[in-house]
Amino acid sequence: MEIRVAISILLDYSNEFAQWKIARLLNRTAKCIVDTKKYEKECYGRSTFLRTEWCSICEKSNPKVKWLRYDELGRTRYITHCPTWFCSVSAVHSMIAHCRDNERVLLRVPWQKSTQVVIPRSDGSKSHGHCKINSLVVRLTGYYVETEWQEENSKMCAKLIPLTYYSAFKPKMMSI
Repeated sequence: MEIRVAISILLDYSNEFAQWKIARLLNRTAKCIVDTKKYEKECYGRSTFLRTEWCSICEKSNPKVKWLRYDELGRTRYITHCPTWFCSVSAVHSMIAHCRDNERVLLRVPWQKSTQVVIPRSDGSKSHGHCKINSLVVRLTGYYVETEWQEENSKMCAKLIPLTYYSAFKPKMMSI
């Protein structure tokens, strides 16, 4: 039996995520077949008016939906999806596409272990603050780290710092 037919049967008649993972791990040809399947990539996460028993991907009612949580532009977003391999993979593809459309990249490996950073200020001083370690902002001049800190008057401030200031890390990005 040709591998294309075997993979098609495996994926078309099984909804388990484990079967999708096995199909990808068989060999390069099988991985290519699985990767070129059509996935839903435009189901962006929502932060309000969430339907708790509704799959955003296949648009069916399901009391056992899973929640994919991610941060985008300072807001927590959720994509509810079925536990099936198609909906799970489509939710991840949609999350990556949403971030990419907002000039962000999600990293496969965090660029550092701690979220604590020293933030250079315009006046030459430095502040202690927090940063995102699993995503970077993309600009024409390179990759930037999103940082934030609290001023003495309890005012929250944010700033983009070039990744090169902190590390020579070459980002390994999630892609679709």
